[in-house]
Amino acid sequence: MISTHVLDTELGEPVAAMKVGLYRGQDLVSLQETDENGRIAELAESLEPGEYRLVFYVERGFFEKVELTVAITDVHRHYHVPLLVSSFQCTTYRGS
Repeated sequence: MISTHVLDTELGEPVAAMKVGLYRGQDLVSLQETDENGRIAELAESLEPGEYRLVFYVERGFFEKVELTVAITDVHRHYHVPLLVSSFQCTTYRGS
């Protein structure tokens, strides 16, 4: 499973209604929006091993979108990929 959480570090609050896409190659697996707490609890539940691309449609200020590729090796694990965003910086990490 892949989940995410988006926080605006400039304002110190979650980012609601941000679209996040999950792709495998060019195929769209999931497209959802963050909830009022900046979370998407389940971008995709069942995955196959391989590379997946997360696309955060930031669309605010300097950054229009943030893309990153993750390697899913164990389909039974929970992969949490948060994004911290401000006007001039984006940071992501593997959460728990």
